[in-house]
Amino acid sequence: SWSAAIFAPLWMLLRGLWLALLIYIAAMAALRFGLKAVGIGDQISSLVFFAVHILIGFEADTIERWTLAR
Repeated sequence: SWSAAIFAPLWMLLRGLWLALLIYIAAMAALRFGLKAVGIGDQISSLVFFAVHILIGFEADTIERWTLAR
């Protein structure tokens, strides 16, 4: 899903995937602090976040199915 890859938080919010959104926010914050603590630069951090968003795009159906099954 391209919309999930490009606008992940907004996509989750519009679909009503509150639990997935909370997990996304917590994971991205932890990832941000973890990369800063290790000393990773902004360019590599951007690539990591880009990769996470691509993964969310590929797994959008699974994320939605998992949240709705709960």
